Amino acid sequence: FSRTFYHPKSLNQLYDYELNSSIRPFDKWPLGQELFQSLDKEHDIADRDFRSFVEEADQMQAIQVFTSLDDAWGGFAAEYLDRMRDEYPKATILVWGLHASQQSRLHLTNVARSTAALCEHASLVIPMRIPRAGLPS
Repeated sequence: FSRTFYHPKSLNQLYDYELNSSIRPFDKWPLGQELFQSLDKEHDIADRDFRSFVEEADQMQAIQVFTSLDDAWGGFAAEYLDRMRDEYPKATILVWGLHASQQSRLHLTNVARSTAALCEHASLVIPMRIPRAGLPS
């Protein structure tokens, strides 16, 4: 059994949105951009949350980012990567993008926008689709 331990500085609580909320869903790509911009304006996210990890590393080889592509987290990640590329122009940035098998226009639009925006700043983007059903038997 494996258990993941997170560094206390790596966890950040977001108060504006609730998981799986039907009242205020976090499903539109621009919402992620807006959330990043508002948090960055208030707290300077790259300095507060990321720089300390870079300073602890002796030789940073790459930055890995895991994000969903089919909801607002794609917009958030695109803005975050834009900021990372400004701060670390020579860094290798690897993005693992997850998206569900849903075929709604909103989800497909979010995947397209996320992929295009992330490809501008990342060294490599690896989209991964979550299968609809369980594993074949």
